[in-house]
Amino acid sequence: MELFYYQTEQGRIPVKEYIDALEKEDRAKIIADFELIRKYGLKDAPVSTRKLQGGQFKGKLWEIKTGKSNQHRIFYCILLGTQLHMLHACKKQKEGGQNKDLDTALKRLKKII
Repeated sequence: MELFYYQTEQGRIPVKEYIDALEKEDRAKIIADFELIRKYGLKDAPVSTRKLQGGQFKGKLWEIKTGKSNQHRIFYCILLGTQLHMLHACKKQKEGGQNKDLDTALKRLKKII
């Protein structure tokens, strides 16, 4: 599986910037999870993923839950069957506190589809 980072029109790579700013343990865990996905694919990698339901992009937006000292969410979509595009990353929050992050991921999804 190929992994791609969403890039803004200004050239920023938000998910990579988010990961780079994390503590060493969390950064290492996330990078290790990405390597498992790259090597084994989403179905066979021992990584926590789930499909996000509802809205116009039902079935296209997913999340990876990962992290060591803190839980982090990485929103992504799959294009052409083998391309995982990482759209947005954030620290996992209590239910209901994720709407802003979900909106950001959906806006980025719209731009690449």
